[in-house]
Amino acid sequence: MRLRLGLLPVLLSGLAACGSTGVDAGGTSAPPPVASASAAASASASGPAPSSAAGSPPASPTAAVAGAACTIDRMRVTAGAQDAAAGHRSVVVVFLNQGPACTVSGYPAVTAAGAGGQAIASARQTPTGFMGGAPVARLLVRNGDSVSVVVEATAATDTGASCSAHRYAKLLFRVGGAQVGLGWNSDGCAGLQVHPFVAGTSGRK
Repeated sequence: MRLRLGLLPVLLSGLAACGSTGVDAGGTSAPPPVASASAAASASASGPAPSSAAGSPPASPTAAVAGAACTIDRMRVTAGAQDAAAGHRSVVVVFLNQGPACTVSGYPAVTAAGAGGQAIASARQTPTGFMGGAPVARLLVRNGDSVSVVVEATAATDTGASCSAHRYAKLLFRVGGAQVGLGWNSDGCAGLQVHPFVAGTSGRK
């Protein structure tokens, strides 16, 4: 009987040791696993994953465009293709960015001048017309990139009169405050319109 009682503390001690977890030989808790420093640095550099409210539409590409507004004094403005159809005349005007990256949105301001240099009409800003058009968009224009617009007019007045006396001889473009003039060899004299900026040199989407 004494022998069996003497073994009881030993058995209890063994069971206690088997039933414990996370404890080392000295009786202290084992430390949690540590992430690698390189993985932590990579996660920090990449930043948190983007989140959006449920049901929210994704941001449009144009909404993420960065850069200051373009100014025409840092652009080279040239006339591109001209066209004529059913009494309408058009010209594509190309804006080559020669400065730092910038953005354009919508339309340039356009005024037509007569042969004597006097302003005789301001263009209506319209998304579409008889000779072309495009959706309004905000565009990033990097150095060396081009954007373009279509300008159109009619070759007769609203009453059907000839354009010989009041022909548009020059177009004045304003983007960001500055203004540039461009000759237009056309017989347009009424219904002046300008359509939105598009990327590239075609004036069309």
